[in-house]
Amino acid sequence: MKQLLLLAGLLLLSLPAMGQTLTLDANGTLYERPDQTSAVKMELPAGIELTILSEQGDWMAVSTSTGIVGWIKKPAGEDEPSDDLDDLLKSIDEAGQAVE
Repeated sequence: MKQLLLLAGLLLLSLPAMGQTLTLDANGTLYERPDQTSAVKMELPAGIELTILSEQGDWMAVSTSTGIVGWIKKPAGEDEPSDDLDDLLKSIDEAGQAVE
């Protein structure tokens, strides 16, 4: 059971933040594909709110409030390791010990 909970937790943490919003701290560029050499769909102003659709490597597929869909580079710090995984593993371990 403990392994199943661990696996479920890891799968949830690995899912993209689909449906969540992101507000750009600085100006950015919306590309047609996850490639800086692809066509630019639009320049994004700082403060724009985007909906995250999916993630691919260090890119995010996003949608603007007007429905324009494209790709942005992940903002700095977006893919840094999180303490969330450590907290999850600790909680699972504690729950497993409580059950034993």
